[in-house]
Amino acid sequence: NRRDDRYGGSVLNRARFPCDIMREIRRVCGADFPIIFRVSATEYVQGGTDLDDTLQQVPLFVEAGADALHVSAGSDEALQWVTPDFNEPPACLTYLAEAVKKITKVPVIAVGKLGDPAVANQVLEDGIADFVAVGRPLLADAYLPKKAQEGRSEDIMLCIYCNNGCTENRLIGRNRCAVNPELGQEAVYRFEKTKKKKKIVIVGGGLAGMETATIAAERGHDVQLYEKTGTLGGQWIPATAAKPQIGTLTVNMERRLAASGAKLHLNTALDAKGVLALKPDLVVVATGAKQTTPKIPGADGKNIVMAWDVLDGSAKTGQEVVVVGGGLTGSDAAYFLARQGKRVSLINNSQVLVHVERLSKLTLKEKLINHGVYLYPLSKAESITEKGVNVINDGEIVFLKADTVVISVGVKQDNAIARELAELAPALAVQTIGDAYDPRTALEAIHEGFKIATEA
Repeated sequence: NRRDDRYGGSVLNRARFPCDIMREIRRVCGADFPIIFRVSATEYVQGGTDLDDTLQQVPLFVEAGADALHVSAGSDEALQWVTPDFNEPPACLTYLAEAVKKITKVPVIAVGKLGDPAVANQVLEDGIADFVAVGRPLLADAYLPKKAQEGRSEDIMLCIYCNNGCTENRLIGRNRCAVNPELGQEAVYRFEKTKKKKKIVIVGGGLAGMETATIAAERGHDVQLYEKTGTLGGQWIPATAAKPQIGTLTVNMERRLAASGAKLHLNTALDAKGVLALKPDLVVVATGAKQTTPKIPGADGKNIVMAWDVLDGSAKTGQEVVVVGGGLTGSDAAYFLARQGKRVSLINNSQVLVHVERLSKLTLKEKLINHGVYLYPLSKAESITEKGVNVINDGEIVFLKADTVVISVGVKQDNAIARELAELAPALAVQTIGDAYDPRTALEAIHEGFKIATEA
């Protein structure tokens, strides 16, 4: 605010505009009309309002008519704090509400990743705020308050704060949620019990396969889900290592799957002939994807490891690491290693974190920088040696020393079984979904599984 009239300049002058509005609301609506004032206690932008400013303004807001203060954060220039993502801890903004509550007697409302009832309740019990507000968690599960009240918190589909559905799609006027595919689609995909029971075989226990199996079984189909490993979740397993908070998704999906009546077969690899021996009416191929390696000299060296293997703990790295590939997985791996105190460089052919949800991109890029990760956008790995990586950066060759080189340059569909089924039984109904069809986000994988199951 660079105004030089009575609405600009000093901290108190900058509070005049909302105060004038509240006074006029009070004059028109009367003394018994409740006014809740939402304030961004810190805007996280240079030159913007900070917490010290807000604490000076709070008495003015109350005097002007605010019956309660709803304490948020962020601004148009720092939207990542308006809807903080999975990289931030739960209750990450409640310190602001706590500071405001200490200087006022009107009720204070806290916000900011309070979708877990246990976390929200702790905020209240600790006296940090008088009320808690949730937004995105109610998109993930509209019955969250009722389930919490009834002591059924384990049944809540918790928001994973990915912003991929709600925040990202808001810009184009769509309501979507990664973990709740019914949101905004209530009139399109109606959940109804099937009138014709089918035998459905699902190959692959990632997010897409789990969602398909759960919904199809709940609708009354005979569902068999086969997963070649001993764990459900697919690529979500290494993703969870980098962002533990999103692990609530697979926990909830496994619980729903177990209750659905679908029959689960872990540690069971199926080939096309094995599928046909089961005599299914429908086959859903959800076998995911495989990591790819770049075609550059040295990419098959002994110091090479893959990003998924680093994240799931099956591969170790040295103290100096170069990550080749700066998409979400590569950046997650770089952040994961940097938090362990390792010296990490991240290189990418294009900009770092391209094709990543815009707010998560802002958050993760800032965290990479704050943890000392060296970023090399618009750079290409020219060759890999036992001692590091030769990188073409700004037209010149730069050598980045490394004990270990982590590869994260994309994935390729793992759908050979679908092709084999097409050759052996062309009349059989086969659907290929998730990463087995094309690289997918969690939102896309879950929504595809839901769609297939509701239409089966």
